[in-house]
Amino acid sequence: MPASRKQKEESLKKVTELMKSAKSVVFANYQGMTMKEIEDLRQKLEEKGGKYSVAKKTIIKIAAKEIGYNDIPKDIMAGPIGVAYGIKDEVIAAKIINDVAKKNKNLKLMGALMGGKVLSIAETKQLALLPSKEELLAKFVYLVRYPVQGFHGVLHGTLAGFVRVLKAISEKGGEVVKEVAEAGAAAMAGAPEMATTSAMAGSSEAAGVSAPEAVAETASAPAVAGASEASA
Repeated sequence: MPASRKQKEESLKKVTELMKSAKSVVFANYQGMTMKEIEDLRQKLEEKGGKYSVAKKTIIKIAAKEIGYNDIPKDIMAGPIGVAYGIKDEVIAAKIINDVAKKNKNLKLMGALMGGKVLSIAETKQLALLPSKEELLAKFVYLVRYPVQGFHGVLHGTLAGFVRVLKAISEKGGEVVKEVAEAGAAAMAGAPEMATTSAMAGSSEAAGVSAPEAVAETASAPAVAGASEASA
């Protein structure tokens, strides 16, 4: 039964609102999938803060045009198209579609809309391989907590490389990792102090002095020296 005009308007409104709220919009060809498989896909996306909807391509194109995407190539809209929305994360929608497609050959990752750009199928597959926000945060926390043990050069190089990756992703897709990149840069700037403290703690323990005592003695050294000069 053909959809009524009211139903089409409601569908257009829903898709437009989802696109406006999404950090990325990913297209997927779902031809051959069962209703249960589609529902499982929807559930996986919702568990990660995403959304999934199916609509006519004319509605998808009109909604895309309303948010600034005027020309969507035909190759990324081939076949029946489902739309995955990355609400909290630019990467997660493409990643989940890609992961499910590896197990279900009826699902195909197509193109995407992100940061004012229309991504090709190849670019969307590359997007799917990037770490999600959740993964980035986990890696960042690991790097910050990893024992320095006096190896300032190693830590500095690791954090510098990590921050460069975050910066590249931020420039490619948007603002998801901007705050993480800034935090990483701050941690990198503090690495020399961390390394000095760790090295001092290690040598103090070898001499039988606890790390807090060593730090206290080091902090008080300038004051003692100043007092000696004054008395002289």
